[in-house]
Amino acid sequence: MSSFLKFHSNDKYFQVNKMTKVFFYCSILFFLFSCYSHFANAEEIITIVPGSSDSSRYRFFDITEYPISTGEEIKWYNADNILHKIQIMSNDINKTIVAESENIKPKEYFNYKFKEEGEYLFQSIKYPWMKGKIIVTDDIKTVKKSFENDIDLYISWTPSTIKSGGKAIFKIIFIDKKSSKNQEHIDYSFTIKGLDDDKVLYKNSLTHSAWGVEPASHKFNSIGNFIGEVGIQGILFQPITPEYIKFGIETTQ
Repeated sequence: MSSFLKFHSNDKYFQVNKMTKVFFYCSILFFLFSCYSHFANAEEIITIVPGSSDSSRYRFFDITEYPISTGEEIKWYNADNILHKIQIMSNDINKTIVAESENIKPKEYFNYKFKEEGEYLFQSIKYPWMKGKIIVTDDIKTVKKSFENDIDLYISWTPSTIKSGGKAIFKIIFIDKKSSKNQEHIDYSFTIKGLDDDKVLYKNSLTHSAWGVEPASHKFNSIGNFIGEVGIQGILFQPITPEYIKFGIETTQ
């Protein structure tokens, strides 16, 4: 029997009924907020690639120029089969050390949250050729789009407002919707075109992304509106029907 029937007063009945409704709606809102919080952001990961202790390799990290918002945390993931140690320092005349990892075992992470704006250098303590740069800034724009193949695209660039004659640094992240993790082994392309004349200003050919995070940069020499386009043609070494996502880029004086 409903608890509402315990009350003989209609006023009391409606008071309990309203409280139940409020509790129900609050529960729904909390659930939706929890889902949004869980899926709202891409993973911020820099991967130490296998064989990076060999200086003759062409790549030691999957991305070496990484823009990120102030207050965000980056993970360094060790995909190699040996121990690595990462050191983070300020990119100024003093080169102050701000953080240093313990030994990062294979398949494990080192995390660091960047609380202040600025540029930071990161490098291997043992292998000096392994190095890169973190750009921590509030002047960054991120666009989120979704492909049909359960893949979300996060593309960020800094500065958020690009000036004519200036260079924009892009960060492309592919996320598997089911796991909310970076999508490994994805074949993609990235193109920048003029909005009016469709002239190609920047293009990388079809490229394989092993860990789902990729860099790009382009110098814009004119004012106007441009179209960025990211396409995917393969996932986990399996070809798919090509999909393309477009987004707007604006430059000012």
